[in-house]
Amino acid sequence: MWLRCLRFALLVWIPGMLHAQIAERCRAPSQIAGYFLPLEEFYAHEATIHYACNNKHKPVGEGWWATSTCQNGKWVPKPQCIDEFDCLPLNIPNAENTKSLNGWYEVGHILDIKCDGGYISKNNVTEIECTAGTWSEVPDCEKSKTACSVPTNYPNAVITGHKYQEVFAENSKVQYQCRDGYATEDQTTTKYIICKNGQWTEGPKCKLSSSSYGSKDDSSVPSFTTIDKCGEFPVVADGVVHQDNLRFLRYECVNFYKLVGSAEVACYSDGTWSAVPSCRANYCSVNTADYVDLVNHGLAFVTNGETKRLYCKDKWRYENFALVECNDGTAKISQCCNIYQINLGLCWSLGLMTH
Repeated sequence: MWLRCLRFALLVWIPGMLHAQIAERCRAPSQIAGYFLPLEEFYAHEATIHYACNNKHKPVGEGWWATSTCQNGKWVPKPQCIDEFDCLPLNIPNAENTKSLNGWYEVGHILDIKCDGGYISKNNVTEIECTAGTWSEVPDCEKSKTACSVPTNYPNAVITGHKYQEVFAENSKVQYQCRDGYATEDQTTTKYIICKNGQWTEGPKCKLSSSSYGSKDDSSVPSFTTIDKCGEFPVVADGVVHQDNLRFLRYECVNFYKLVGSAEVACYSDGTWSAVPSCRANYCSVNTADYVDLVNHGLAFVTNGETKRLYCKDKWRYENFALVECNDGTAKISQCCNIYQINLGLCWSLGLMTH
């Protein structure tokens, strides 16, 4: 009886396993103007091939040779050999970068370049042409003299309706919102500032508002007292509170989080705390285990606006890294490249890494 059950289980399990293995395998690449090794009819999941291109051709995204890995029945990245005079996509900092659907551009293709708001082309280049395998003069988008930098941090006010950015085009408008219980000099809770010729107009002066307590009589506004009169300190998720004196508490966020609101919290004479700040995630996370070309070090964290190197697996002639750039909580990862390509700023031109 036991043997009969075992035989039945094997009959059910083995075909399922074989089906799963076949479903994950990749067929040998076809219609490639080159050759690859090792040469097999089918490749197991996560198997890697190395390929080179025929004369007058080149791989998409790498040097004279390239690699591709079998991922659940598909080759990633897709092995492609293009004409040596075709061009690879560009990643121009501070510009709107268009992506080719097939991952490359034919010789003679003209690409329109538009710098981001607040930036202008340093060499007045607005379009480039693919010529003999390279792009004509590539524009350098630099900050315009009439653009503005990050708006000032005014006490008791926060910017609303805008994602964080470091450069604002001329005539950009930014709205400040006073914290609860505060108002501007004209007793409103919001104020706009405008970027004019590289400078912001005057910002808000948010002060304690008597109207927030239901009366315009200053005598009805609670005064500040020592923090020991307000009981337990407010808890801020992902934040740390410091008591430097009896006048106020000071908050700061842990690594990879950014403080939103005033860092100082005071105690009112009625036993209530002033507005408490919050800690907003200010990072990107990358699971290195999700990328076949990366050394698996688990989760890697990158602060917004920063670029970090991740180690690639040891299968190139030189030590290789992938660059990770974090912007507004979204990470983009370059293909693996060596230190020479990094120093020359060529990594992003190789394309982006995918799962």
